[in-house]
Amino acid sequence: MTMNVLAPQYAAGASRRAVLAREIRHQDPDVLALQEVTREDMAALVDDGWHVVPHPRWSSDGVGAVLAARRPFGHTVTDALQVTERAL
Repeated sequence: MTMNVLAPQYAAGASRRAVLAREIRHQDPDVLALQEVTREDMAALVDDGWHVVPHPRWSSDGVGAVLAARRPFGHTVTDALQVTERAL
């Protein structure tokens, strides 16, 4: 399942997180990719049973992306994505 959570300042962040958490539980995915998520969002959306790998780059206001799975990842590799100064 993939979902753009939207940064918390958009579209009633707290109540939206509750709806998203309910939908994640209802769909019961094995793998979850979340974009525009904060660490607080993650705590509200997935429980301790998930194995979470965060994207290596997060915005200055704490918004990023994560990949989560019900089973442990065998091996993960990330790229810092520091291509050019313009990409920062």
